[in-house]
Amino acid sequence: MSERTPGAGPSERYDAMLTALYDVTAPPPPAEPERRARFEIERDRRILDIARMLSAGWPRTCYFERARTGDELIFGVAALIPELRHSAPTIRHAVEQAARTWIARRGDRLSGALFSFEHARSGSQCCTRPPTDAELGELAARGVTEARVLDVDFDLLAFIGALDFLSARSAPAAFVRDLKPTGDPQAVAFYSRGGRVVAAPLRSPDRPTSP
Repeated sequence: MSERTPGAGPSERYDAMLTALYDVTAPPPPAEPERRARFEIERDRRILDIARMLSAGWPRTCYFERARTGDELIFGVAALIPELRHSAPTIRHAVEQAARTWIARRGDRLSGALFSFEHARSGSQCCTRPPTDAELGELAARGVTEARVLDVDFDLLAFIGALDFLSARSAPAAFVRDLKPTGDPQAVAFYSRGGRVVAAPLRSPDRPTSP
């Protein structure tokens, strides 16, 4: 994999190699059959690593997207990894940023809500906000002093319950694709209890005012 591309400097060759290793639609570098086979094995290993990280970190999002778009999430996230090599400190951070970017570019509110929910459950503050005064009062009645809140425009917890029901029963992909959001806008609070992050709906209709 050390073949030189005419007219390309070391940086350009490195960028092309990195893109080919993560983007299954990119042309592989020119090489004899033995080196081409080794390259394909390494590319497949990296794609599988990304699939594993996605499934481990955001299992509901992956399950939902696989039923709707097949392997597009995995391949789409992988293709974005080279763009993030300078801004992400680790490959897992790169996968997280790439997944968020891929979902945002599609403008899909369901996958976006699932991803934000799973991210918040991992302890991240991304996509969440501090609770309002009214929500703090409601949380205090539950013995909670610190929390983050995720706003969604449907009943996210009911949607997740239905998704988990289908997943537990190995439902056909068509059943998952037919799943529709229902209910009123919801604020979901995330807080620590018993060493784990709990997600619970808030009853308060209070919402922060946009600047």
